[in-house]
Amino acid sequence: MDYFDLHCDTVTSVFSGKGDTAVTPEKAKAFERYAQLFAVWMDDSLSPEEAFRSACRVCDYFSDYVSSFGHPHFQALLTLENGTCLGDDLRNIELWKIRGVSAVTLTWNGANLLGFGSACPDEGGLTDFGKNAVKELQSSGILVDVSHLNEAGFYDCVKLAKKPLIASHSNCFSICPHSRNLKDEQIKELFDRGGIMGICYYPRFLGNGNVFELIYEHIYHGLELGGEDSLCLGSDFDGAGMSSKLNSLEKVRSLYEFLAAKGIKNRLLEKIFYKNAENFFNNILHA
Repeated sequence: MDYFDLHCDTVTSVFSGKGDTAVTPEKAKAFERYAQLFAVWMDDSLSPEEAFRSACRVCDYFSDYVSSFGHPHFQALLTLENGTCLGDDLRNIELWKIRGVSAVTLTWNGANLLGFGSACPDEGGLTDFGKNAVKELQSSGILVDVSHLNEAGFYDCVKLAKKPLIASHSNCFSICPHSRNLKDEQIKELFDRGGIMGICYYPRFLGNGNVFELIYEHIYHGLELGGEDSLCLGSDFDGAGMSSKLNSLEKVRSLYEFLAAKGIKNRLLEKIFYKNAENFFNNILHA
């Protein structure tokens, strides 16, 4: 099977010294084709200057790390999780473009120079700096990732965006009412504007119960909202505590088999597990 994952924190975890990760070169052999967005994550406690310098160090390590996979059909894309990695100067966006960054998640959970994360639901949207960052990122060909944004920030992005947005690892609020999840109206906006959404495996964003069954419910609801060509997967491997049923890359095959047994046709599963993301990146990022 093929697998395209919109979000994991593995490269940051390995750089930080974590040895036992969910994503490894050996586990990647479970797939015929495997594409992965590797996030460089920075905590909200860091200043913009600290985050920029630290993110640069992880990015310098990225090329050596992904070369260890040796997979004949492996694609690794670099992203930044937390716009504080941009520092306090939008001219740094061009530097990140040169380094190969494909997408930037504007916030993490709290507040930064760009705006407010999902832990700040009652705060405002994007700051002026954040609004200008959206414009500059899209002008530079870097995707704007709305996962982690609060609702006001999401809609600011919708108003500003000239190109499709992504939600790399977000689920459906109507299935699990967590502030990190997207409401139906947000998901429809994302889909209607040509964006994609990666269903996240983190149990807190799925709800209570069997993790496979809950992922099925989120996928089914996303399909009801028009996501046949827009739904993808964004595991958040190595970035959050996972269920033992789905806490490692090779276990994704069991998820595929479960969803097939639930009645989702192989053609549609192939879209969700690989082709929707592949088509998006070919048509948008590489246009």
